[in-house]
Amino acid sequence: MQSQEHKKKIVTLIGKQIRGELNAIDKRDLDIWISESESNKILFDQLTDPAYRQGELMEMRGFTSASSAFANFMEKYGERVRVEDDVYVPPKPEVEEKQNYESLKYAATVIVLLTLSIGFFFLFEE
Repeated sequence: MQSQEHKKKIVTLIGKQIRGELNAIDKRDLDIWISESESNKILFDQLTDPAYRQGELMEMRGFTSASSAFANFMEKYGERVRVEDDVYVPPKPEVEEKQNYESLKYAATVIVLLTLSIGFFFLFEE
């Protein structure tokens, strides 16, 4: 597993590559990282593709809050699990049932009002 410092260095090198600021040593380090695994090459190709970056930028502009951006990020990348051949796959999402208490609140209000109405009807009927 790579250290946080190593990951930060790779991110910096990819940024330099995109901006055209790589020197010979940085280029060598980046090439070594790319050649370490197929997933590194795929990630590098994806991040240096202008069309991909433009699409991601357009998607980010559509977020209305940080929480929606984070939710989108977790949906796309989530907790990644290592499998054979150094390929990463996102875990299957857990299906979670949420109760709709809003409708229960209205149903309870209707039942209480109906019960009171029937009670007053019989009370004043006599």
